[in-house]
Amino acid sequence: VDYVKSLETPTSTLYIEQQLPVGHITSEPNGKGTADAIIVDEELHTVIDLKFGYHLIYAENNYQLKIYALGAIHRFGERDHVKVVIVQPRGNHISEFTYSLDELYLFQQEVFFKGRAAYLMAMGQMDPSYLPSPSNCKWCKGKAHCPSLANKMFELIESENDLNEGAKWVSLTRKWCDAIEERLIQELVDGKEFPDWELGIGRQG
Repeated sequence: VDYVKSLETPTSTLYIEQQLPVGHITSEPNGKGTADAIIVDEELHTVIDLKFGYHLIYAENNYQLKIYALGAIHRFGERDHVKVVIVQPRGNHISEFTYSLDELYLFQQEVFFKGRAAYLMAMGQMDPSYLPSPSNCKWCKGKAHCPSLANKMFELIESENDLNEGAKWVSLTRKWCDAIEERLIQELVDGKEFPDWELGIGRQG
């Protein structure tokens, strides 16, 4: 809060929890994102994102913040530059980066192309193409349903032991196993039957 207040000027306007249009950037129909804080001034937009984690995040080349910067331009009008900021109180960390309008518009073209392809794949209008990796799959909600990720898991098991490469996948492998278990339980709850599994009452505590 103190940091945000320090950036305000007599000519600026502060917007908190501001919903921004991003569908024209990501190709999602009516896509929206919410910026934690935006300061609109005559010369510069400043988009500020609050992160609570301890793992330090940086503003430079941050896709989320670049998309929000473009949303701010769409919502509040063009400026020559947009500053994006990540504030992480738990890490005593503030990261700032300023983009020119040309840089952001080039990024918008790239994101729109990728977003359009992803949307068409999700709608079944384009054959899906996946590139499983620890970073790509970390937050994906479709782990338990993804044949490409499953194939990668079995490929790692069957390949010759490469400890360096295998260690990179340990965290994601745990998440994948958890996702499969959660899917199995949910389908059992929904009434689907499996020959080797059934729901029961757990040990009473």
